[in-house]
Amino acid sequence: NVKPTPKQTRAVRKVTVFRPFSPEFHVPAGRVHPRNVPQQRPAMLYLEDYLEMIEHLPQELRDRFTEMREMDLSVQNNMDSLDKRVRTLFQQCRRGELQGPSADSEFYGIRKDYYRVLEDSDEKVQLAGQMYDLVDRYLRRLDSELYKFKCELEADHNGITEILEKRSLELDSSTSNGGLNQKENRYFDTLMG
Repeated sequence: NVKPTPKQTRAVRKVTVFRPFSPEFHVPAGRVHPRNVPQQRPAMLYLEDYLEMIEHLPQELRDRFTEMREMDLSVQNNMDSLDKRVRTLFQQCRRGELQGPSADSEFYGIRKDYYRVLEDSDEKVQLAGQMYDLVDRYLRRLDSELYKFKCELEADHNGITEILEKRSLELDSSTSNGGLNQKENRYFDTLMG
């Protein structure tokens, strides 16, 4: 009979779930079984891995926003050109300068170009949707990493995440205090020490 260490005993306790439902672990809301706690690894690795993963995100977003801006300008220029063509067509038809098949031909050409502008606009909307999905994927990954980190903290220090979250909310709500005061630093040191 081998007696478990205090750390192993703490790992067997149930821990509070960070989110009501975690898509990665598919656990019921409220509690998680210790076997679902991810493998332990140093806390800073979660942050370093995530920062490394999103390292290229700002440039990618900048490139896509630039592409959207160029599409916007193209659509706007084409719309301005089409508006001029429509006004010219109606003026020529009113004056009798353009009639019959040639007026119909110009009308169908304008209509065809309007459809092309609509396709360009749809492409821009699709690009915006892709950007949304990209950021959403990164946010889901962050949620997953936060959940793993919380489980790890709870396994080592039962109840610590609730205390830290409460402390964080208090700090966020107090706008007059610019940072941690000495009392809060000592409190945190006693919890982690």
